[in-house]
Amino acid sequence: MQILIVSDSPEQVGTLRALALDAGLKQVEGFTHPAAALDWCADNEPDLVLVDLMMRACDGLEFLRRFRAMPHLGEVPFVLMLPPLAGLGSVRAMAWKLGATDFLSLPVDHTEFVVRLRNLLLLRSAALTLAELPGIAARPLQAGEAHWLGAPPADHRSLAQFH
Repeated sequence: MQILIVSDSPEQVGTLRALALDAGLKQVEGFTHPAAALDWCADNEPDLVLVDLMMRACDGLEFLRRFRAMPHLGEVPFVLMLPPLAGLGSVRAMAWKLGATDFLSLPVDHTEFVVRLRNLLLLRSAALTLAELPGIAARPLQAGEAHWLGAPPADHRSLAQFH
């Protein structure tokens, strides 16, 4: 499986690439220029993408917007790496709306990094396997199937009932 790491910090790209390789991944692409990474994505489909929020030329949210605009990348897990700052709730909310899959705090914890990559790559592998099975095709949601996806219905019950 192939992962893509994008940050304008060469040290960060190198560190994350080394962690991914140490975890057993063989194909790890790293870019320090967001535009070059997006150009690469136009012709490739990584299995997982990790992008730094705080980049000068193109921040992580803009990268995410451009990434998701490429039709062949719509189902690729996207992890936004966030700095250790308070008040990032609105950034997270915007990232969810743009199609982020998950978040990692910087600096990354080695164990958390490996576990998140493993879990997201397992999900990606399962999704690709299902897509290849005969008779199973992705279909759009039908009216009423997931009416709560935009916002929960007014009469929703607490998740506490599921304990």
